[in-house]
Amino acid sequence: MKLVRSQITRLLGYLVLIGIIAYFLFLYLGQTAVIAQVLFMFLGLFFEKIRTIILGKEEPPKTLIDVEKLGKIIVEGAHEKAIKDARKKQLEDYLKKHYENDLLPVMREWFKPAELPHMKISETHDYEILSAEIHYQPHNKSKIKKLSEPKHFEPNIIQDGIEHLRKGYPREWENWSKLKENVNTHLDKVVEIWSDIENSIENFANKSELIKWDGRGPLPSNFIVLDSLVRAVWNDPEYYQQTKRHVWDDYQINQNGNGWEFGGYWVKSQNRQSLIDFKNQLTIESGKIKNIKKELDKEKIKLEEKGQAFKIFLSSIDENYIRSHKRVPGFCLTCDPWLKELGSVGV
Repeated sequence: MKLVRSQITRLLGYLVLIGIIAYFLFLYLGQTAVIAQVLFMFLGLFFEKIRTIILGKEEPPKTLIDVEKLGKIIVEGAHEKAIKDARKKQLEDYLKKHYENDLLPVMREWFKPAELPHMKISETHDYEILSAEIHYQPHNKSKIKKLSEPKHFEPNIIQDGIEHLRKGYPREWENWSKLKENVNTHLDKVVEIWSDIENSIENFANKSELIKWDGRGPLPSNFIVLDSLVRAVWNDPEYYQQTKRHVWDDYQINQNGNGWEFGGYWVKSQNRQSLIDFKNQLTIESGKIKNIKKELDKEKIKLEEKGQAFKIFLSSIDENYIRSHKRVPGFCLTCDPWLKELGSVGV
């Protein structure tokens, strides 16, 4: 009886030893597969010992632990862990470069204006909102840069940034998509107003027998410079609110050669009265768009506030990464394979 109690005590000691070894293997190797091998080896020996006790058979003393086998398991486990750790570090380095060299620069410069297509150095925008802008040209030839994702990076890098935002921040991405749509609709309204001003001025010019002159060729006797007049009417409501004078009030009708002109060659005619009538018509056109522009300005303020909120959100992604160096939420075609491999090795 004493012998049985002694053997049971020894077995309990072996169980404690198994637990201690398994714990340290987990701390050192962190691999459940290796721990399982060691545990199965110990438990096999443990149950063999119990069988011996139950059957009452005395066996020659032998070492409970197969030291050589245990050492081999631990060495192989350590080698496997070293390989996995090296691969993990390599994948984490890939992700770090991907975030710092590709994704975050895109988000920092999301609202950076791009050049308008075929825009001359001397040309400037006539209307802007966030990073969108328009340069007016008559007859539906205005150059428009609509609000969109950045275009000054490689296409694959831009697409990666879009995918991270779309998959990692679905709500914010939906807000951006709505903002983009609303801003571009706003731009279309502006162009439509310009077109209406243009048509009204052209109709009045035709009645006054004034032709459109674009600055090329010989100077006609009776002409208008359409784009200058449209810009003057467009800017007049704000100018009048500040000065209580219209833009064209600052220009006198002067005799020039065999005719009359005002506005520094905005309009020229052989008939002085036609220029007086033209200035009055410009005042009428300004009055037509006064309230329309007020509504546009209100809409523009709201859209720019939403744009600012999205800018702050993009900045928070950058700041959070710099502070914590945690992975940027979402995934893209570039980093998805790395993330999947890291997941397969338990990271």
